[in-house]
Amino acid sequence: MSSFPRNIALAGLVSIALVLGVVSPANAVGQVPPPPVPSKSEPTTAVPPLPVASGTIAAPSLDASDTGASATDLGVAKQSPSPVKFPSLSSTLAFNAVTSAKVGVGANFTMYQNVDGSLTKVPTPQPTNFPRPDGKWVPVSTAIVSDAATGGFQVADNPLSPVFPKSLGDGSGYSVSAGADALTITPVAASSATATRPASALDGGTGSNAISYANVWPGEDVQYQVSSGEVKESVVLDQVPPAVQTSWSWLVHAPGLKLVTQASGAIYAEEPDGSAQIAIPTPVVTDSSGVAGQAVRVGNCGRLNDGRPAALG
Repeated sequence: MSSFPRNIALAGLVSIALVLGVVSPANAVGQVPPPPVPSKSEPTTAVPPLPVASGTIAAPSLDASDTGASATDLGVAKQSPSPVKFPSLSSTLAFNAVTSAKVGVGANFTMYQNVDGSLTKVPTPQPTNFPRPDGKWVPVSTAIVSDAATGGFQVADNPLSPVFPKSLGDGSGYSVSAGADALTITPVAASSATATRPASALDGGTGSNAISYANVWPGEDVQYQVSSGEVKESVVLDQVPPAVQTSWSWLVHAPGLKLVTQASGAIYAEEPDGSAQIAIPTPVVTDSSGVAGQAVRVGNCGRLNDGRPAALG
């Protein structure tokens, strides 16, 4: 399946900020990773092999009248074993953010060597490091920067490689990719809107990881916010939408992939073998709380083009 409409249905809402979804690595959907807990391994120390007893076994001579050998007939020369020393365990955690040296990284962890020679692996719930094509690992970036070649915007050193157009709508959408898998998501029946860089993101961030498009639909703005493992797409309504507007739609282009709705309402972009690198979680609807900068989650909603609800709440 190469393209798939996605609709969001609303009813009885007063004023909302509609969070449409988060594009993220599929294995992160519906899971709440544990907080990072440093783990410690002690330094390995060569342990001398245990001594092997040596000697001879005396085999008694047997004749027809013998019924067996007594215990004293079998003898093993005895040898006292050498003492074996094992490394002592430290009673305190050796990791120190200042003195421990970084010796290795992965997408979701950093390895440190402590001053006592032990190693500490610090995991993270979201991707922290990104491998460049030359094999060098660098910290994950969320900064949206201009792309001189296209006039649009992109995020380098990010596991989803987000790309945003100079103008959104009128057939133009944003894209993400993970490995060979790629999605392009385009708003349907939307006016062409030019990108702007907001002073701050919807969550109160600095805005360096956010990009906005005003009046994608009449009186309705769209903002994208990039983090280390996801791209959040939000439709912001400053007032009650017209009574005739009950849904917002996007076209998802996913060449070589099949979009499959999960029991949770999330949509997985599955490869032919059923694996998935990218997923779109269930859309979330929030309403103004009456307090500046705060919103209240009022439910989930969404459906695919066959009319099945993704989730309602």
